[in-house]
Amino acid sequence: MKRQQDTIDALEELKNIINDINQARQEQAKKDIPDDVFSVYWTMKTYGVDAPGKKANSMLPVLKQYPHYKDSEAHEREIRKQLYKVLLTSGSYNDMAEAKELVEKILRVLKSTL
Repeated sequence: MKRQQDTIDALEELKNIINDINQARQEQAKKDIPDDVFSVYWTMKTYGVDAPGKKANSMLPVLKQYPHYKDSEAHEREIRKQLYKVLLTSGSYNDMAEAKELVEKILRVLKSTL
């Protein structure tokens, strides 16, 4: 019985993930923004950041200036610094630990984006 419930729970979780992915794709198509900026937006939105669209759009020039963040530590460092700046100076996060968690999540998402 326990294994059957675990399977049902796993299927429900997969269903929720698929719904989230489909919702994200629809929203990205409506907003017509680059994948990397949308990834920043969606992650911020998921974490409940205020005005995630505005903050994600502020990352566009930085993402263009440092496009090799997936392979270059120097480029990743600049992206990371700007993400901290956006989160900490906007008042979205006052706790450095929370900001760090979100910055790390955004960078993982960015690096996994095609």
